Amino acid sequence: MPEPTPAPTPPAEPPSQPDTGERELVPKTQAEDARREAMQARNRVRELEAEQADLARRAQAAEDRDKTELEKATARAERLEKRIAQMEHQQARHEVAAAKSLPVELLEPVAAGDRPALEQHADAIVKHAEQIAGRAVEAALAAAEAERRGPRRAADLVARGTPVTEPLDMNDFIRAGFRR
Repeated sequence: MPEPTPAPTPPAEPPSQPDTGERELVPKTQAEDARREAMQARNRVRELEAEQADLARRAQAAEDRDKTELEKATARAERLEKRIAQMEHQQARHEVAAAKSLPVELLEPVAAGDRPALEQHADAIVKHAEQIAGRAVEAALAAAEAERRGPRRAADLVARGTPVTEPLDMNDFIRAGFRR
């Protein structure tokens, strides 16, 4: 009777080491393989996108074949009207943004074709910005006033380039950078 062969033992796992926050090094061949696979995947996506665009053109052509000339003209007119409406909204958004000195991106969320809403939204943005700027100016003036009223040390005068004849005390003398 043949003796049973022992089952192969799985390879021993390397001892786990505490995570030191360092990255694990990947063999160069493995990294090159991953780059190659990523490049192939990107190329495949481009091919599929081109194929999808071609299929969309074919589907439109098939739909157009089945339509009468009047239906074709009506569908084309609808597509063009939609495109014109988008372009008019974009133009209005750019005009309002230029008139209010705002970036066009701030007017993106406003519904298409509604110029009064665009202007109202732009006015609200400008008003909010003016309020923020006003508060910032008030805070800066208050800080400048507080600094002006505060005690002045000899080191402050030296730092600003004003000559000091005599420091207030020895610590100010040292801070000011005087040496004997």
